[in-house]
Amino acid sequence: MPRNGRRARVEKDVSAVVAVTTISTIVVIIVVAVMPMVVAMVTVTVTPAIVVVMVAMAMAPGSQQDNSNQRKACKTGHHDIGP
Repeated sequence: MPRNGRRARVEKDVSAVVAVTTISTIVVIIVVAVMPMVVAMVTVTVTPAIVVVMVAMAMAPGSQQDNSNQRKACKTGHHDIGP
């Protein structure tokens, strides 16, 4: 009797390992198949968004650097740093 019980337990363990391996393989195949589409969608979506944000920042009021004080300092010779 103990042999049959032990064999049944081993068969259960083997079937569990086979099930986990099969599920893992299916998940890996799905991920590998879907990944290029995800990367393409993210690239197509994010790249224009970055460009739009950069253009908006460049066009925003106050984004232009004010060099008027620096020009005055160059003309008069009064610099904060250096000779």
